[in-house]
Amino acid sequence: MGNRSSIFVECGNAPLEDDRPHANVVSPVSDEMTIEFITDVEGNWEYFLHYVSKSSVLYFEGDEMGVWGPGTLTLHDNCMLVFGGDAVDKGTGDIRFTKTLLSLKERYWDRVFI
Repeated sequence: MGNRSSIFVECGNAPLEDDRPHANVVSPVSDEMTIEFITDVEGNWEYFLHYVSKSSVLYFEGDEMGVWGPGTLTLHDNCMLVFGGDAVDKGTGDIRFTKTLLSLKERYWDRVFI
């Protein structure tokens, strides 16, 4: 294969409230890494649950049946998720999906891209 480039993520110049650096370098994408892309969820929680059930990178951990899902949405090791937009629109799960996605981003900030 040809050369692979590192992916650079600029987080801005504003100070962060934790220890994360302002400019993060994400590990180079390797042949062993799995990257999934999802878009147009439009608040359709049932659609998103179906997507997760078929996903190679996402899974729900634990069996807590709380307000926001059937457990905690988790990202497998050596995987990345790219969300292409259109989180809310017609579905009744707008807030539920948005909170779940933002929680995932907060926990896996270097491997989840919104």
